Amino acid sequence: TCGMGWVGFILGALLLYHCILLNFLLLHFHGAVEFLVLLLLLLNFLLHHRLLLDDFLRRFMSSSICDRRRLRCAEK
Repeated sequence: TCGMGWVGFILGALLLYHCILLNFLLLHFHGAVEFLVLLLLLLNFLLHHRLLLDDFLRRFMSSSICDRRRLRCAEK
């Protein structure tokens, strides 16, 4: 649980950093090019972390399925 807390904290900090960066760039540079570049960076960031989340969920689900199988075997 401690490890997951750290992961959540780091993800939250990165997301906050990206939001601040987005606001800063939108306030200071009104060019469409900068906005598009930033949007691509944000999409890349979200896709990367979605893949990490999918991997974590897959591991979590497979371990819980194994636990259920063990419980069924123990009942028999």
